[in-house]
Amino acid sequence: MEDIELICVDDGSTDQSLNILKDYSKKDDRITIIHQENKGVSAARNIAIEKAKSKYVCFMDPDDLYPDKTVLEDLYIAAEIHNAQICGGSFSHYDQETGKLTTVFAGAYLPYTFKEDGYVDYKDYQFDYGYHRFIYDLDLLKENKIVFPPYKRFQDPPFFVKAMLAAGRFYALKRVSYQYRLGHQSPIWSTDKLIDFSKGICDNLKISAENGLNELHAYTVQRIVEHKEVFLENAGKLFDIRIQRSLYTFLLLTRPDMLQESEYKVEAEALFDVFRELIMDDTTWKKRYIELKETETFKVGKAVLWLPRKLMMAVKKQR
Repeated sequence: MEDIELICVDDGSTDQSLNILKDYSKKDDRITIIHQENKGVSAARNIAIEKAKSKYVCFMDPDDLYPDKTVLEDLYIAAEIHNAQICGGSFSHYDQETGKLTTVFAGAYLPYTFKEDGYVDYKDYQFDYGYHRFIYDLDLLKENKIVFPPYKRFQDPPFFVKAMLAAGRFYALKRVSYQYRLGHQSPIWSTDKLIDFSKGICDNLKISAENGLNELHAYTVQRIVEHKEVFLENAGKLFDIRIQRSLYTFLLLTRPDMLQESEYKVEAEALFDVFRELIMDDTTWKKRYIELKETETFKVGKAVLWLPRKLMMAVKKQR
């Protein structure tokens, strides 16, 4: 499969990446280089979508890899044969320190793997991770104005979910189509990243609630539980009013009825632990709770404040 275009976005690199890309482009006219000041991955991917001319697009992060040379060809052929707007395969983790390749996942990551080839309705799937392993019809993205939100963390899931809902279904291949490289990342969670992570979570909660996607709702709440240690390690930043607001927005948007109806069960106690240990004292909780009671959301129905009420009582019991 040689008739492709390679759009390489140099997002303000400070090493020799741009020069290396220029050397490659002299040898291969399929390569287009876009150089910009550092704006983050969302801006980089969005400008690539804007410039792309192909029928399908896919996205690769600079530190990952494809498992073999025929991945994109296999996805393209499957999409064409089955007239699929989105087509993708199974996911994998590659640990560069140990050389271990993980292709089997469990729990909240079970949907990373497809057991057979065939069409899947997104309402039967409702997963939000691993967008890299799919190719997307470019017209689908442009006509529905689907882009990556300008977040520094958790910008992929809202993009992925919106694309899937626009397509309605996708064609799945059981073969592994992407390798996510582990073992070298040491991300620094700035205040802005914590805020953006919470915003992305809230986007997912809104989408899942609006579309009655119970499993997606549960998976999204699980993401907060999984990041408990990140929040604890950055406890000093949690006093930033923007982070507090975003976390309380998360509480407002979490639907206990959807969690109860989902097959994937989030442990309520684990969720409580996150907020009990993370956020503030009894006085702060009481202040935020009073603020929430004055909102339009509360006036519409008290059920939406189930989590804030439970957490406030939990904090009081600890005193």
